[in-house]
Amino acid sequence: MICIIFKGIWVILALALVVWCTGCSGSDNSSEEVLEGKNVKFIESVFPTDESWAKTFPIAAGNPNCTGAATLSRAHFLSAVGDFPGFCGSESPETNAQELAAFLGNVSLETNGAAKDGTDGGLCFDSEVGCVYPGCTPEGEDKICCDYCTILNPPYNTYPACPYGYFGRGALQITNPVNYEEASQALNESDPEAFPDPNFLVTDPGRILEGDTAWRASLNFWMSHVGGFEKSATSVNGRMTCHRAIVDHNDFGKTVEIINGNLECSNPSEDFQKKTQWRIDYYIHYVGYLFDPPVQPTTHVNCAGPPDATSRCGKDWTDANSNCRTCCTVNADCPPAYPSCYAPLANPTPAGAECTCGTGG
Repeated sequence: MICIIFKGIWVILALALVVWCTGCSGSDNSSEEVLEGKNVKFIESVFPTDESWAKTFPIAAGNPNCTGAATLSRAHFLSAVGDFPGFCGSESPETNAQELAAFLGNVSLETNGAAKDGTDGGLCFDSEVGCVYPGCTPEGEDKICCDYCTILNPPYNTYPACPYGYFGRGALQITNPVNYEEASQALNESDPEAFPDPNFLVTDPGRILEGDTAWRASLNFWMSHVGGFEKSATSVNGRMTCHRAIVDHNDFGKTVEIINGNLECSNPSEDFQKKTQWRIDYYIHYVGYLFDPPVQPTTHVNCAGPPDATSRCGKDWTDANSNCRTCCTVNADCPPAYPSCYAPLANPTPAGAECTCGTGG
């Protein structure tokens, strides 16, 4: 994560929704009963007017440099929510409150325009700041080329807008051609009249910013994208949707794992640990601010667990992999003699030594 000041606004240049695998889509079923049409009324009860929306997202509402405010509007959100009756569609108002706070907590971090540690900057930007397509310049400072294609396997690395067209856009900053394709096909299937071309976001990813599509694509990810780790540091193992993580398991940390687990939950750098904490701060702010009486935040907010023996210090990767050094999560955990933290590593080591945290040198 890189923090910069953009026209007086703190922003985060983050790798949003970094899901590189090709088999990470699908859907699952929550145990909660869905009450058709109730979810829009619930959202309207939380945000009854544009003024209440603006009060919740004051920087987006009041700063003209927040280029995402019009795209990520209340009207577009309500329009999109109607197509996802399961979202905030539980019989339990508290469950709906938890889901709305968790969703907006993640959205606000991804679209953040707040000063450091602030929780008033959600919905400021609808696109990854600095990324431009077409017309970027690889050496440019203002028109950055953001490549989310080269690392992928065929055919995704040769999709029409590669290498620079599939940067983060929308409420959850949909990123890379795999996720654009997933969103495009899902929206076509759910509403073929509005989205007759199942590949419209593959051929022209910028169309995600048209009308309520930015919200629809992000809600589709939240409700239908299956991700996360089989072995998780959260309260629940296995792969699932963000919707199920918060509705069935009341685990905000699991939603973060599904959205950006490779960077924020698996041996995260110090910068990404700070990013996760900012997500948590937004979520806790919303459960206390949006509802009367306030809703208690879940205790399951983090996705990165304590260091284990597959994450160790070393002079280089080979050194760390071959020796039972100090366990670590970031470089700061390591002694000067073995200054860098590496993961994932073999345990036992290639020589057969069984490493245990607390016993390394």
